[in-house]
This record gives sequence, C-alpha cells and structure tokens, in this order.
Amino acid sequence: MKTDNKKTIVLFGNAAWMTPEIANKYRAGVTIAVNRAVQHAPWADMLVSIDGNSGADTFDGTRLNAVDIPHERVVMSALETLEIRNNTIAAVRIAARQAQEISLVGFDLAAYEEKHAYRGLCEAMAALQTELMGVGITLRILTPQEAI
Repeated sequence: MKTDNKKTIVLFGNAAWMTPEIANKYRAGVTIAVNRAVQHAPWADMLVSIDGNSGADTFDGTRLNAVDIPHERVVMSALETLEIRNNTIAAVRIAARQAQEISLVGFDLAAYEEKHAYRGLCEAMAALQTELMGVGITLRILTPQEAI
C-alpha cells in the first residue's frame, strides 16, 4: 500500500558486517529488526521472527513471532518454481503497508543462501522489488559502504 507521507522504514539484518553502531545511525526513523538482527537493534520498533527463533528474550517493541505467513512463489526457471518462507521477505511485506521507501541495512542475501543452503531468496527479493516499484514503493538494499 502506498502512503502519502513518504515514510521510510529501515529493516536491519544480521550480515557479518552489521554492527550496533551501524544500526544506531538509523535509530531516529521507523525500524524493524529481522530475526537475529535484534542483537544489533534491541530498541527497534518491531521484531519480525516468523519461526520465533530470534534469541530475544526481552524486547519492548512490537513483536511478530511464530506467525503463519503465506509462502512466496519463486520462479527459478521455466521448469522450476519454489515456495519459500523467509523473515526478510515477511518484514518487507509488513513495511510496505506503511512505507514509500524501505531500506535494508545489514543484509547479504547471497551469503545467507550459501550459508544455509537456501535457494530462492535472491530471486524472491528481486521479484518483490519489482512488484513494489510497480506501486510506487522503493526498496533499497544498502551495501556495507552505503550503510556505513
């Protein structure tokens, strides 16, 4: 859903290069910690952990834990379609209800796929970025250099 107030929402990930110091640079805005990124931003407005394994025993913001969300259909090729569930995709969809711009800070999607033998995340994010662009929402995935 597109909003008229040009609100930016920042989502925090847990890439190897992410730190609390980087998260603090974005503290003034609306923020969502995605799963284990809560360790970098325990003050975030919201925590999204669809499987409830964020490791955050205490969190004062809005918490979405162990929620049943629809699977994303990801077309990998003409012959292969995957269905995936992912914290980051869920958090982006939640943010898109209120934001005109969504910035992802502390995410390395390719490294996540490799580390967890997880396929389809990069493709799902690219498709979601295109979908959001079609309704006037900008989704930016910041590099470490841009975030710092």
